[in-house]
Amino acid sequence: MNTGVDNFDVMKKITSRIEGWLTNDEGKFLYHVARNCAGKGVVVEIGSWKGKSTSYIGKGSKAGKRIKVYAIDPHIEGTCEEFKRNIKNAELNDIVIPVVKTSEEAAKDFTEPVEFIFIDGDHEYESVKNDFELWFPKLINKGIIAFHDTVAWPGPRKVVKKYIYKSRYFQSVGFVDSITFAQKTIKNSLKDRLRNRSLFLFKNKYAFFLKNRFNKPPSFLLKNVNFSRLTLKILHIIHSSELSGPQRHLLDITKAIDKDRFSVEVACPEGWLSKELEKNNIRTHRIELKDGFSINSLLSLLRIASKGSYDIIHAHMGRTGLYAKLVGVLTGKPVIVTEHLVAHDHSWIRNPVKRRLHLMGHKLSNRMTKLIIAVSGVTRDAYIERQGISPEKVITIHNFVDTELFAEEKKTAKIRKELKIDKDNLVVGFLGRLDWRKGLRTMVDAAGGLKGVKFLIVGDGDAREELIDEIREKGIEEDFILTGLRKDVSAMMKAMDIFVFPSYAEYESFGIAVIEAMAAGLPVIASDIGPLREIINNGENGILIPKKDPGKLRSAIESLMKDRDLMRRLGEEGRRTILARFSLKKAIKEIEGVYERILGR
Repeated sequence: MNTGVDNFDVMKKITSRIEGWLTNDEGKFLYHVARNCAGKGVVVEIGSWKGKSTSYIGKGSKAGKRIKVYAIDPHIEGTCEEFKRNIKNAELNDIVIPVVKTSEEAAKDFTEPVEFIFIDGDHEYESVKNDFELWFPKLINKGIIAFHDTVAWPGPRKVVKKYIYKSRYFQSVGFVDSITFAQKTIKNSLKDRLRNRSLFLFKNKYAFFLKNRFNKPPSFLLKNVNFSRLTLKILHIIHSSELSGPQRHLLDITKAIDKDRFSVEVACPEGWLSKELEKNNIRTHRIELKDGFSINSLLSLLRIASKGSYDIIHAHMGRTGLYAKLVGVLTGKPVIVTEHLVAHDHSWIRNPVKRRLHLMGHKLSNRMTKLIIAVSGVTRDAYIERQGISPEKVITIHNFVDTELFAEEKKTAKIRKELKIDKDNLVVGFLGRLDWRKGLRTMVDAAGGLKGVKFLIVGDGDAREELIDEIREKGIEEDFILTGLRKDVSAMMKAMDIFVFPSYAEYESFGIAVIEAMAAGLPVIASDIGPLREIINNGENGILIPKKDPGKLRSAIESLMKDRDLMRRLGEEGRRTILARFSLKKAIKEIEGVYERILGR
């Protein structure tokens, strides 16, 4: 997610006031390399002049691991004070360390490991060569070195030709405008050397075009290809696009993840999710992942994964996970699986031999997985216990909610008018799949005898028609409003006074609707079951009741009706809980950290 320090448009405004020769793309490159540093060393800049390039590097570091940036320049033109002023204005005094020395003087006593070197000092061949020879030994393995002005200036161009393109110690050579960059390696492969030398020929052709003053870079310019590899490319996969918890979870990730560091694409079937992704300009691959196993589905997914050059494959839910794990093995890419449901013992398979084989298949495929993310502690414990997974391979990143969305002010009176709810009614709400195991009958039975209460049921499912019939049989249809499926979840929440979630479903892994209600500031009454205990402390930020107990549910509703101060306090404490523990911002940061750790960044 972009904030004040990592918004590139803000960066351009800051640096536009600093004199220097640096294109926007070159600045963006420096920013991203510094931001993607893993914190295993420091950044060294040779030739900082008035601080334009230093500001890009410093801001990138500040948005990443906040590693120190040593800006080395003797400032023989008297630019030191202006440099310091520009760094102060960019609020980088805590990141940038000015070193007013020559490159040679600074290198003598420099002992820290270096993760990124940017050479932009004196452009004479001997000077550039000297800078390279002084600082290359200090660059860590997998560190990045970059040279400025390698197109028009003979000195830097000759150095990168001899010491970068033709070297056995660099891979992933590329260029952005006049910057040439490469990644240090112990010894590159024949494939790396062939690629590097081929790229050098392209670069010479690019220099020819520049000298002939073409207004636009030629079509073969590889700048965008090389630049995109500074981000991690993630392929998310899910087997269904219906409007449900896992699909909303995935959509929120794609919208909120830091686009400067991660490039996200999704493979999913046609449906609600695919349409929402396209509305948000997320590249989507339409695919059908059939139940059980389909070789055609596997091959379709393999084609997508092979063409996309992804760094990580991230699957959602077990059915998708099997396909993703196999594709991961075939492509050599690490696979993460987010499990949204509690692992079961497969007791629904009546044949014991088939049940045993099914479970063995899950256990075997789990060995192909780099990491499993469970959406709750209960989910994690179930997978470790029932599928024999090593505890180190399963982490918990709780389900989340966009707290800013639920903080929006909604006109409650207008929403209630739309739903034809009297202003004097107290509204008890439920949002979720209409499945009897969600405690629907408990709600219907609790409604009897409650005066001045409307039950607002938001959602759809197989139990809808039976639920309507049961409400009619009890003669309480005037007390219930069933809206069907609604996309405006936050608006529906604002129409409620109390939220109830009396679920006893064995597949219940967390309860996204519960944290959405708490984010909206509603007091919540929920079943006292494992996943909901991770969210609610009874009597502090909500109320827990025994499952399948309509009497306790009715009593809890009545206690809140009588004590509006308690309603307000539980609502406020509930929202504070969500902000601290279950916010989208917190979860995204944890997911981004997982991606970077898996790839050793």
